[in-house]
Amino acid sequence: MLLWAARTGLADRQDEDAARDFYDVHGRWPDEPV
Repeated sequence: MLLWAARTGLADRQDEDAARDFYDVHGRWPDEPV
């Protein structure tokens, strides 16, 4: 169970980092309508 949580957490963290990078470039969150 702990290994699954650690692996899932890493993917979630990478998704969050990618969303923040998108926000820095575009000034909006990736899931916000244009």
